[in-house]
Amino acid sequence: MVLQQRKDQDGVRCNGKHCQKELSAKTGTWFQRYEQPVRNMLLFMHAWSEKLTTLNFCRVVLELPSRAAVKLNAAMRLITEEWVLKNPVPVGGPGLTVEVDESLFARRKYNRGQVLPQA
Repeated sequence: MVLQQRKDQDGVRCNGKHCQKELSAKTGTWFQRYEQPVRNMLLFMHAWSEKLTTLNFCRVVLELPSRAAVKLNAAMRLITEEWVLKNPVPVGGPGLTVEVDESLFARRKYNRGQVLPQA
């Protein structure tokens, strides 16, 4: 079997006489669900980690369609959620007091009160 890298696509192709199979670099990863090139998706992941994934930024800088940016944002949130559930981080500990501002969890009554940042 002889593998040949293709310049027009991400992946390799077997040039065997009876084989002719193609294998994408996306195969077996969550990238395979999306049509965007791997390079654009990696740039998106970096931008997402820097909180730079507004629709305008994705459209202008990363040259992603708005629909793709929305789908990739949702996928990154899902992956992050799964990681946090598998790797819980303890809050507080022995001898430490943890204070939680209840206004971040309760709704404002009659649109009164200060809007607090969700960071």
